[in-house]
Amino acid sequence: MVIKFVVDGVDPTRRTIIDFKNDIVGQQGPYLYTQGSGSPTVRVQKDPVDDNKKSLQVIVSGYNQAAVIPVRLPYELHNYQSVSFRVYIVSGSGHECFLVYAAKSPDTYVQHAFGNPADSIYPKYVSNLVGETKYLDFSSKDYRNKWTTLTIPINDPDSEEIRDLKEDFYIAIGANLHSAASYYIDDITFLLKDDFVLPEPSMYPNAPVPPSMGAVYSGVYRNLFKEFGKTDAEINARIQKTYNKLFNGSKDETLYYTMPGDSSMAYIYTPETDDVRSEGMSYGMMITVQMNDKEKFDRLWKWAKTYMYNELNRGGNARAYFAWRVRTSCSIIDYGCAPDGETYFVTALLFASARWGDGEGIYNYGREARQLLYDMIRRDITKGDNEGEPAMFRTSDYNGYGKYMPVFAPIMNSGNHTDASYHMPAFYEVWSHELDRPQKVEYWQGIWESEEEARADSKFWKNAAITSRRFLSAVVHDKTGLGPDYANFNGMPLSGKHGDFRYDAWKIAMNIGFDYAWWATNPWQKTFADRIQKFFISKGVSTYGHLWTLNGNLITGGENHSPGLVACNTVASLAATRQDTWKFVEDFWNVVMTEGTYRYYDGCLYMLGLLNVSGNFKAYLAK
Repeated sequence: MVIKFVVDGVDPTRRTIIDFKNDIVGQQGPYLYTQGSGSPTVRVQKDPVDDNKKSLQVIVSGYNQAAVIPVRLPYELHNYQSVSFRVYIVSGSGHECFLVYAAKSPDTYVQHAFGNPADSIYPKYVSNLVGETKYLDFSSKDYRNKWTTLTIPINDPDSEEIRDLKEDFYIAIGANLHSAASYYIDDITFLLKDDFVLPEPSMYPNAPVPPSMGAVYSGVYRNLFKEFGKTDAEINARIQKTYNKLFNGSKDETLYYTMPGDSSMAYIYTPETDDVRSEGMSYGMMITVQMNDKEKFDRLWKWAKTYMYNELNRGGNARAYFAWRVRTSCSIIDYGCAPDGETYFVTALLFASARWGDGEGIYNYGREARQLLYDMIRRDITKGDNEGEPAMFRTSDYNGYGKYMPVFAPIMNSGNHTDASYHMPAFYEVWSHELDRPQKVEYWQGIWESEEEARADSKFWKNAAITSRRFLSAVVHDKTGLGPDYANFNGMPLSGKHGDFRYDAWKIAMNIGFDYAWWATNPWQKTFADRIQKFFISKGVSTYGHLWTLNGNLITGGENHSPGLVACNTVASLAATRQDTWKFVEDFWNVVMTEGTYRYYDGCLYMLGLLNVSGNFKAYLAK
């Protein structure tokens, strides 16, 4: 016998309800609006009848103004028989109906168009109209100060603009009044047709709903493995086992080596090229601070500062930065720097300062981080840098773009383009936060001229976060979601093989995923996560290759299903909204970490991904 629970005579699996019970009073985003001559106010408020509930308040000043609300439907719109909603009218005059439009993008709802009929000389989007209600007298006591339920039949919309809309899209809902008015909307309900046959339940959990508040504010870091059904014991064992392999495993597993003859230092080894890289050292420091392993953190930091750091008085383009490639014998192979290393160094040091407190000398983590932050944008070219190379982040535009962006390398022409994977807005937000607070004297004295100057740099890093989010949305392909290794500051890929999706570009998905998880400031990141995961699903979620052209053609030699790329694509799940995202979580859980010669890059990304996906990659900020 099958028992179905019904509410008001309706099987709840056959209807989708959009309400505001989990929102915050006063919240506006992700709710938008349509504009007329003025802009309405659209925000979540206490329910006008019940203080324990919430609804969406809409205050308009005239024509063409309505609320725009994100909607997620599991099936195409033409499979629904109706959309209903409740309205509570507080003020207004005139007779007008409520209208509902649907569109894939909120950009469809252009100014002065809401409510205009097909023959209007003004802008309109009639092909997006789902329907309209009966006319209501806004001044009538029949509708004032009481909840009224309104229903619009859908009836197989003919318009190609809306009939197949499903998953994420946007509805515009409101009354096209000529005067000022105030009303509330709640319980927007899409009801499936009676003859629609529901598909068999999926083996995967329901489509995730990424939180609208970032974890830095809420304190809640999502554990996707647990949401998928793994136990705490299984997850913790997987993390510890992986960490032990990379930091204390066999010769074919470990990346962490204590320096012979000096156990106070250690390095992260790159076996395929027999060297040590600033990228790997900074990854190692980030992993150890997240794992609360201060001893290994300090050893890595001492080796990096002793053997990789180019002192300020050294001269040349690399001074004040870290040599990106050094021999295990401690001699430098290439003095040049790679900004992703500095980016992780700074953030790991700030987290160490917040988590463990500061020590003396190079173990004053907070000061060491701030010295790097200073030099990344303020490095004084009068102190030995007679070639005049740029700093690590551009402080002015290049060909109309580039300000606030990391350069590929601070040397001549390499300062005039960027590496897309170097853009880490989540970290820039951390830097801005840590500078935009009272600074200890030891944190600024001898670096900046004053505490005020140090705190002023927080604005630069805030702008860097905003700029990098804008850049990332421009640099990835609008169909596949794939981005290039290297790009111009306007988002156009560089010519040559690094204009393709190769090894550096894997990290774009991870950087976007944990930026959304931490800060949740950019709804486009959800669109990106769904887009790139949809592409890789089309290529076989457990078999897809690792090197691609941006438009989605596999590059010869790029057939490996690399664990590092699997990890990065799964971190994007922190922003994803499709049920298919669980296939990536499952694949990541099942994939075997690389061992042997090529274990360095895959291993680092695998561990970082494991921390992210399990909710253990956290922003530790000063109290």
